[in-house]
Amino acid sequence: MRTTGSVETYADLNLKQMIDAGLVPGPHIDVTGPYLEGQMPTLMQMHQLTGPDDARKLVNYWADQGVTSFKA
Repeated sequence: MRTTGSVETYADLNLKQMIDAGLVPGPHIDVTGPYLEGQMPTLMQMHQLTGPDDARKLVNYWADQGVTSFKA
């Protein structure tokens, strides 16, 4: 399954790791990272991107953590 965009990305990643380790039952999960938001975010919990370099840093950070997709 794929998450639809994450507000609590670490919770989603932790659940995925627990499932993958066989600690809890569940499906294979592709974790979607936090929403990529501009200066007027629709969700106040999301980081407001300041430009392309900021977006690259955010995507690279979460990809390194195990996120496999993003929503903008």
